[in-house]
Amino acid sequence: MEIFLIMLALVGSVFWWNYRRFKRMRAQSFDWYAQTYPQHIQDGQARCRECKNSRIHTRKVDNYSLREHFCPNCGVTLYYSPLPE
Repeated sequence: MEIFLIMLALVGSVFWWNYRRFKRMRAQSFDWYAQTYPQHIQDGQARCRECKNSRIHTRKVDNYSLREHFCPNCGVTLYYSPLPE
């Protein structure tokens, strides 16, 4: 019985962690980035807040319907957006 409760707690904590991660990523949109780092938005385009690079790449986030916008120079994640349908 104790092993079952431990396994249940582990599985529940993994689901909870993934839910919170997804919720955080959805909140960190382009609008969030523009409000949080207005000095790094120029002509409607984002720049990296760390190295000021204007080239931003995207990649799909595994197991989520989101794209990560990141700086290819320093690797910092800037914001997330939904995948196009």
